[in-house]
Amino acid sequence: MPKKNNITRKILMQETPAPYWVITHLTLSGRLPLLRKAEGQGSVNIYHPDCIDILREYMQKKADVSMVKQSNEDRRAVEPVFNHNDVAQSKESHLERGSGDTDA
Repeated sequence: MPKKNNITRKILMQETPAPYWVITHLTLSGRLPLLRKAEGQGSVNIYHPDCIDILREYMQKKADVSMVKQSNEDRRAVEPVFNHNDVAQSKESHLERGSGDTDA
């Protein structure tokens, strides 16, 4: 890793599992501390060394949340949402009662 004071977005992407859009989002929302803000096109942000830990914690929280969502989705996939037998029984009972149309 280069000098601690020259941490750019590229280095953050190499050192953490965070994609560039997460780094950009956290930078724009003020959650990643900067040592030097970019002055314009062609200039880069220089991030504080604590950003690596912040990004790792952020990505870990996101992974934990996605695991919870995934386990909930797995539970929903196991539970029957729609039972075809109930539909067949309701059709049979409807036919037994008659549809109300009589040929007179």
